[in-house]
Amino acid sequence: MSMLSFEISNKLKGNRSYVHGTDLFNMTIDELRKKGFDNISNFELKFVRPTITSNSRAFLYLKEDLLIKTDIDRNYNVTVKFSYEDQNYVLLFYEGDSESKLERDESFEESKLFENIFIEMDKDKHIMKFSNFNANLSQIECCVFGAKKMFVGVSLRLIYAHYEHIYRNGDIKSIEIEKDNSKSNNLVVFRVKINNESSGILRAVKNG
Repeated sequence: MSMLSFEISNKLKGNRSYVHGTDLFNMTIDELRKKGFDNISNFELKFVRPTITSNSRAFLYLKEDLLIKTDIDRNYNVTVKFSYEDQNYVLLFYEGDSESKLERDESFEESKLFENIFIEMDKDKHIMKFSNFNANLSQIECCVFGAKKMFVGVSLRLIYAHYEHIYRNGDIKSIEIEKDNSKSNNLVVFRVKINNESSGILRAVKNG
């Protein structure tokens, strides 16, 4: 048995046919805070399967308990790991009924969320710095925006994110993103520094 479970009611934004990784990240953080997990750290989200196209149900386990369980359905789509009050936890996400149709947010206009952001670039070091974010933007949205700015005209799909610390919306003052050039042509890795104090890693694949 899991410690608790909750449903993630996903929406499709714009003309997307899958749930964006940033939305899944944000809704997971929101649900964890509702359940009392407020100051979590070492947050890691990983897509085991490429995309989510329906509502999901998440099941929470202590990491040490999950390692010895033999009755776990291994057919999960996404895993989330995090630390809270000296305990390590794991969330397993299972996609719901494939026949259920997700709502679509037709009003979503991505470009308006990222107006007036200040951008500095160091082309030699493959580093970009961003500041003056909209207070409604979450940590993951700020970082993915920065990553996309490094690949203008290329579609990226988030498959992994890890952060030492989770910030509340409006608390992001600046981010610095460095592209790791040692990876393959299809896989892209970004190293992130937030507010000059904590770090993170994003991994994405190029679509198409």
